[in-house]
Amino acid sequence: MKLAIIGTGYVGLITGACFAEFGYQTVCIDKDEKRVEKLNNSQCPFYEPGVDDLLDKHLNKTKLLSFSSSLSESIKDADIIKYCIVVTKSTVPVGTTKKVKNIILKKISEKNFDVVSNPEFLREGSALNDFLRPDRVVIGCENKKSEDIMKELYRPLYLIEAPIVSTTIESSEVIKYASNSFLATKISFINQVADLCEKVGADVQEVARGMGIDKR
Repeated sequence: MKLAIIGTGYVGLITGACFAEFGYQTVCIDKDEKRVEKLNNSQCPFYEPGVDDLLDKHLNKTKLLSFSSSLSESIKDADIIKYCIVVTKSTVPVGTTKKVKNIILKKISEKNFDVVSNPEFLREGSALNDFLRPDRVVIGCENKKSEDIMKELYRPLYLIEAPIVSTTIESSEVIKYASNSFLATKISFINQVADLCEKVGADVQEVARGMGIDKR
């Protein structure tokens, strides 16, 4: 299976490097030619622990990873047959993935593709571990065919029993937003608790630990 990833920002680059680590032939595409040149020389445009080593490994040793500024050439070289899956990983408003589908339908004469929502849950500083050892993988799709292919894509994670959550496209998009909002709420809440602890002489670390034991 050969993958084509459009965009070499934080999410795109981490995703491409990690799929190469899974053993897939992966090409990452970006319209910024200078950025592509640096990436092909194993120069990561941002700091993330472990990424430089992964780039060097799969660019120069396994040859599983490459970078290109030509979308048409990269797709042509990929294993494209009569069916493909277009995946959105970015944090996007609900309905975006379906809009992508409609845009593509206006450009082609027959429906030989499916769209899938596969949101990322990466933290800066631990992105590689978050991708290679995730808490869960969310797959939002419209049919079993695309679902099965996406599950096959993440088969390397079966060994660590990472949960695969299959949902509708809309539910997948909401899961990403709801997760981000929930984490932000938790941070805001514990900051308020910390303010209270300072005023009453309590230890917020002890309070957080005591709260965290609750299985509910």
